[in-house]
Amino acid sequence: MLPRLLGLAVLFFLAAGWRPGWCGDDRVVILTSLDWPPYSGPSLPGGGVSGEVVRAAFSRMGYRVDVRYLPWKRAVDQARTDPDVSGFFPEYDSGLRDEGFVYSGAIGASPVGFVEVRDRPVNWDTLEDLARYRVGTVKGYVNTESFDRMAASGAFEVDSSVSDLLNLRKVMAGRVDLAVADVNVFRYLARTDLALSQERHRLRVNPRLLGVNTLHVCFRKGPEGEALLKIFNEGLDRLSVPDMQRRYLESIFAGGR
Repeated sequence: MLPRLLGLAVLFFLAAGWRPGWCGDDRVVILTSLDWPPYSGPSLPGGGVSGEVVRAAFSRMGYRVDVRYLPWKRAVDQARTDPDVSGFFPEYDSGLRDEGFVYSGAIGASPVGFVEVRDRPVNWDTLEDLARYRVGTVKGYVNTESFDRMAASGAFEVDSSVSDLLNLRKVMAGRVDLAVADVNVFRYLARTDLALSQERHRLRVNPRLLGVNTLHVCFRKGPEGEALLKIFNEGLDRLSVPDMQRRYLESIFAGGR
């Protein structure tokens, strides 16, 4: 049951002609995402751990979710321009917030680190120590605010790829010294990609993490998005997101390292 004020707000928007991705009598919210396992992807159980949390939060409020999986830039652009799409996920909450969207509460956490060759470990204490290394990143991805700011300034050499998988292959081939990656994404790819699974004993995550980012749903800014944001956050408050993420990842990586 929606709180009285929130229910009145939704009724107001309905009277004004707003239908947030509704199909017939069913309340369906359309969101975009990307194939980024184990957080999101059409072939993952529940659509990934982020997808599972998003669906559960909206389900608590009587909504269903239709997720369109697209390359990341297209996912964001479609959420910005397509009137049928209400937002996208999962997005980091960084100092580079997209002003065209409002951000939900946290739907999970993403530990970000450097993947390196086990026999060629990199010792670093501050980002300035990376100046003598070639660092692989994924084009268009936010990493951490401080890392991205220094990378943009040319403080260290950055080699951008189109995917995490290509980045990790560059590490194995010695084309980069380090690759920035979410720890769980690395673990997933090292188990499921044939080439990486055969060589994963050669790779490891550097013991010093770059940071931990929270993950969010971004709703398009405006009356629709702000009303959906309130609905979604109320459903999210009814979940234990850290426990959901822990259980999901344990099931995905069961029997692995």
